Amino acid sequence: MTKIYDCVLFDGRVDLLERRLRELTGEVFAFVIVEVMGEDKGQPQLRSQWRRIKQFARQIRYVVVCGSNSPASETQVSQRFAENLPRGLMDANADDVVLISDIGSIPEIRLVEHAEATGHQAFVFHATNSATRQAIDNSTNGTLNSSGSIGFKSALLEKQSATELCQAILNGVRPARHYSHACRRYRRSLRNFFGSYLVHNGIERLTGMVSGWNRAVAAAGQSRSKSAPVVICPYLGPAGAEQVASAFGTVTGAGERLEFYYYEDTGRLGPERAYQHCWNRFPGRDVIIIHTDMKPMPDDRLNHWYDQLLHHVEALPDAGIVACDLLFPVKNDNGLWCIQSAGGRLDDGLISHIGSGVDVGRQKAGPRAIGYDDSYRHVREVEWATFGGVYIRREALDMCGSFDERYKWAYVMDVDYCLEIRRRGMKIYQVPVNLLHAENGTTRQYLDQKSYRGLVAENHKAFYLKWDWYLKRFKSASARKNRSR
Repeated sequence: MTKIYDCVLFDGRVDLLERRLRELTGEVFAFVIVEVMGEDKGQPQLRSQWRRIKQFARQIRYVVVCGSNSPASETQVSQRFAENLPRGLMDANADDVVLISDIGSIPEIRLVEHAEATGHQAFVFHATNSATRQAIDNSTNGTLNSSGSIGFKSALLEKQSATELCQAILNGVRPARHYSHACRRYRRSLRNFFGSYLVHNGIERLTGMVSGWNRAVAAAGQSRSKSAPVVICPYLGPAGAEQVASAFGTVTGAGERLEFYYYEDTGRLGPERAYQHCWNRFPGRDVIIIHTDMKPMPDDRLNHWYDQLLHHVEALPDAGIVACDLLFPVKNDNGLWCIQSAGGRLDDGLISHIGSGVDVGRQKAGPRAIGYDDSYRHVREVEWATFGGVYIRREALDMCGSFDERYKWAYVMDVDYCLEIRRRGMKIYQVPVNLLHAENGTTRQYLDQKSYRGLVAENHKAFYLKWDWYLKRFKSASARKNRSR
């Protein structure tokens, strides 16, 4: 079934965005909202207004664009919008329709359906909804002129040159008679919308797609919500909460400023379902996940890890998840802490991560153990992060919702959730903030039982079946690498 992706550049007009979502929520598959950060950094404007659109979160892909070279001009904003738009389109099929328009030019889906029925690859039209038109005029004192909406099949994103793409789009504009006048009127705008088109390895880079926006992106001057994240900590057995409180000093000590929420998983829901139970208790709040077998580094008596993590979160507005580098309480022969987890990967399409190789029970590093050296002391974008020592933004939780019901008990679900977050346009980072993680308690004790091992095996099978379309790109990359050797 053909899906419609409605894509807009958010420029601060939350009233128009809210109206757009309300009018189109039953018609489109996903809304791709791109916000380009201004030169003064800060936090994205939409983040502070999230409550206004939270009810539509499950259909939203929220792409925040930031970086050291933040754009200032309208042209640069348009270019950054276009370059990052594919982050919200990673699951689009060749026959799906991508719509792009000014935030106030709300397209009429019946026209999209009619144009699609003609079999053309691209089409252009302008907003004709009188109520919407009046609302737009009133909100801008009549100065806003609709630049129209452009729609095209996702397959056009595979074109390999600017000339091919532009020609395909222009040749594709053969709309129905009742709005052919609009298409003649906006044919030149169509060229301006797309400008140049560069593709590297398929859907990856779009430049200059949108021009003629009526207003440049306002500087992101509004600060993030002042409410601190809640630290959630599910545990098994009555001693779990006491163990964490002692390790982090949450009762009397440097951890009193950290808001911990403990939950005993008496029903053996599994860690991920327990996390979900916890974060559902705090709607509107970001969360940090801590395990009972974690603790600060020996020299971190004041919980500096917490302040450092929040500092990185503030500096990474495009992140859905920011993860600490987790270390075993064991050092190798070179005196380096051994890595338990410093980022998840999908090597050749298979789940893997940086770390392991330590016998925690014997306090001994094996030959496969990796020491935590300077090569990890920087911010790194990763495919996934283990759900321990991680900061998760509320927007990511709202957009993704509950863990996929096809998974049972434990394992694999954090990888799946990370890919769901990436599918919604947000990024995942590892940062050089350290916690010790023994990884010798919680669910691992149950893996000696055949029934629990069976559930883990079924979870892996379900994961690879669900994400086969995504994992193929990693298999192809590995094959190309092997051929080049």
